[in-house]
Amino acid sequence: MTVYLAHAPADTDAAEALEKVIERRGQFVELDDGQTAMRPIQASDVLVLLVSQALLFATARLRLEQRALDAWADGRLILVKLDKGIAPVGLRDLPAIDASFEAQREFKWNEVADAIREKIRASLPTPQES
Repeated sequence: MTVYLAHAPADTDAAEALEKVIERRGQFVELDDGQTAMRPIQASDVLVLLVSQALLFATARLRLEQRALDAWADGRLILVKLDKGIAPVGLRDLPAIDASFEAQREFKWNEVADAIREKIRASLPTPQES
């Protein structure tokens, strides 16, 4: 089970802060700024897309958007808004966790970690399926 934090290179500080919170909860996290090809999202993985104005201008924006769309199609996506940036086409109507107020981000990171846990729990087979 891997949590991918997809973000613009300019949002690395926010991604690393969120990574620490998620890892304290016992999840394995990989930062994905789109510069390196990552393995496809598996059934037990989650992709967290950090949406910001910087994402609109990131050189690897299309790769990050495609991974987010693929994760959404499989029910594996969590959107987090870092500012008033616009989410990619196809994802704009999805609910997002609003972490635009920096002073409250530690609380929002916990909310993101809870959402990740719920997505992972939903992907686990029930005892009857085993």
